[in-house]
Amino acid sequence: MPLDSAYKYALDQYTGENWTESVAYLEVSLRLYRLLKDSEAFCNLNCSSVRLDSEERFSDFPELRVFGNIMKRAQCLKRCKQGLPAFRQTMPSRDTVDEFERREPYKFLQYAYFKVSFKQALHFCVQGLHVIQDWAWDVQARNDLITVNIDLVLFRTGGEGGRLNLLQMLFVRAVRAYNGDNFRTSVSDMELALRDFFKAYDECLAGCEGSREIKDFKDFYPSIADHYAQVLECKVKCESELTPVVGGFVVDKFVATMYHYLQFAYYKLNDLKNGVPCVASYMLFDPTDEVMKNNVVYYQYHKEKWGLSDEDFYPRAVSTAL
Repeated sequence: MPLDSAYKYALDQYTGENWTESVAYLEVSLRLYRLLKDSEAFCNLNCSSVRLDSEERFSDFPELRVFGNIMKRAQCLKRCKQGLPAFRQTMPSRDTVDEFERREPYKFLQYAYFKVSFKQALHFCVQGLHVIQDWAWDVQARNDLITVNIDLVLFRTGGEGGRLNLLQMLFVRAVRAYNGDNFRTSVSDMELALRDFFKAYDECLAGCEGSREIKDFKDFYPSIADHYAQVLECKVKCESELTPVVGGFVVDKFVATMYHYLQFAYYKLNDLKNGVPCVASYMLFDPTDEVMKNNVVYYQYHKEKWGLSDEDFYPRAVSTAL
């Protein structure tokens, strides 16, 4: 079923106050949208390194080399998308995609949950609570009604843990372990949270290179420039879109904060080989932080004592992605 059709039917049922049917098709719409985004990311990630077999043949023809690589990648994407179900349906309109990117469907969904019978609401909320909280993560879109409704569902279902997705759950668990001086557990969970963040970040970047609806009649290069500007604008938003809200507050400098916890936890475990690169990674995000600058000086002063080399003061490779 095409995304446009499923979403339109869900909204028609919502308008007609057919809440159960509206919830069902809003869920279908969200799954179709997620499938489309995941499929876009999958193909773009798999085709990201595709290039001409012998680029040196075009060394005297730079324009041919550039567009040859573009065509090679386009060929890879076309072949990839032909094998995925998400691209066998009619593609959604730009207006529909914009609504999903603004997370508008969650507003309808959370209200429809409360209009179905309580027994059905429990069933839908237990299975779909993470969907509602994902929308609530978008602090720009949050309002008091949404927050009150989510808290009411959590109270009725006893589902406090359900409002955390895996990344947020790992982060919160790592912080709690850290505050309880259980540094080994904190390191383990924070490393998993960091890994999951970068995985989601890479998928978000790849998803930004998906389909684009072209309506304007423009020259070749301005058209490419406009498309590329849209892609960059989307990629810039990836970090903020993946930043969780904990206890009603956005985790400021989320990635840097994870490195901050890691460097001190590793220090408490006397594992400076792993701790010092976390300090260097943190400095990529906030090079003016006086505490971290002092930490670097402290570690450099004692580097012979702890058997540290100059390479240990380089940022961890994965942190350079941002």
